[in-house]
Amino acid sequence: MDLTLGLMKVTILCVLTGQVAWACVGNFVTFTPMKDTHVLANPEKGFYHGYETYFSKFQAMSLSTLQQWWTNENVTLVHNNYVFNTFVTTNLTSALLTNLTNDFKTLRSAGLKSVIRFSYTLTSGNMNDAILSQLLNHIDQLKPFLQANGDVIATVQAGFIGTWGEWYYSKNYATPMDGGAWYAPTAAQQTNRNTILTALLKAVPTSRMVQLRTPSYKQKFCGTANLATSQAFNSSNMCARIGIHNDCFMASYQDQGTFETDAQRTWLTNEGRYVIVGGESCESNSQTGCAGGVDQITKQRFSYLNVEYHPTVIQGWKASGCYNQIANLMGYRFELINGTFPSTVIRGQAYCATINLKNTGVASLYNPRPVQVILRNKATKKLTTFVQKIDPRSWSPGLSVAISLSFNVPSTQAVGSHDVILNLPDASSPLSSNPKYRIMFSNANGVQEASTRFNILGQLTVQ
Repeated sequence: MDLTLGLMKVTILCVLTGQVAWACVGNFVTFTPMKDTHVLANPEKGFYHGYETYFSKFQAMSLSTLQQWWTNENVTLVHNNYVFNTFVTTNLTSALLTNLTNDFKTLRSAGLKSVIRFSYTLTSGNMNDAILSQLLNHIDQLKPFLQANGDVIATVQAGFIGTWGEWYYSKNYATPMDGGAWYAPTAAQQTNRNTILTALLKAVPTSRMVQLRTPSYKQKFCGTANLATSQAFNSSNMCARIGIHNDCFMASYQDQGTFETDAQRTWLTNEGRYVIVGGESCESNSQTGCAGGVDQITKQRFSYLNVEYHPTVIQGWKASGCYNQIANLMGYRFELINGTFPSTVIRGQAYCATINLKNTGVASLYNPRPVQVILRNKATKKLTTFVQKIDPRSWSPGLSVAISLSFNVPSTQAVGSHDVILNLPDASSPLSSNPKYRIMFSNANGVQEASTRFNILGQLTVQ
């Protein structure tokens, strides 16, 4: 591995839970950042492809298509908009729920995750949606599916209400104002919206967030104050689980109604540190070039964006050479800076190391994920895993953080040379061993191991 190794040795103090402090001597290593020569495929972030699925003419997702997106484009997300166009006044059928389950089996096999939305119409001018009792029944019917498939759900968009499921034009949950010039909910309709959102948050696994279309929609439910750091990623706090999807990204100064005031833009920059933000562009203009794209991806803290729309915007980024930069910038982007690592350890004693890393992306991780140190025997390839008490969602965008890695080496550990691996697998058991769902760090020169998607920190001799 081509890492820069300092000549000095550094003594660090490591305290293991329930153990005395161990003084460890290690070598200082500097890591090399990765350049944007390609898109780094990492889970739950980046550009997405979309499926619009009408249950009046259901067509299942294609495994080969999903695999091609992952392999050829490094796309790890799919936007699924499931349209209940024939179920506005009736319950969902068991056949429909089976089709949903089979679609997500396909998604799991392909190694991708879903940004999922349910709606009743995608036709402009059609505002049809289900009355409250029927809509709540649909959410109740979907709850077992959502709970069972949370592992491959990146986030859930609130959907259901009105055209495109975007909560603006609606038959039952908005009222035309000024002769139809604009739409807004009455007090009673806002109460019903709150009821729907609460039901959806309860139906979705508590480890997952629900996104609303605009900052105003969240503020009407939670108030205008930003989440405090102490509230962030608290699964028992509904407001900590509500993100935003801007589906007219960079369309105009107000993003076609997404923002009502400049204060809401500032609010989103702050709120986006702790909740998921994403969406799609919907027009090309003088502000949608590379400079504008990087600026707004950063300020709005996007974790994902539609690669299919608006096509002129996306093609412009590719032609101008900033597509890879924007893809890698979205969401989290973890980069090892340097660290102090012991070169040897005695069986039965403590291993400890320190790492300085930086999140050079524009957002935090939004779903829980473990941090592991793995010792891999270089002769036998046997893995010994040590879970660390670290929440990587706390690695905030733009900030450097120092973390300590520590564990007791088992007295039965095989002696000899081992790779030291930093692993961020999926939090769910079904996906934890699948390399496609592991996070790779944005470093060059041997840190990234493509076949396993492990991050190699260096080598260690166990004595």
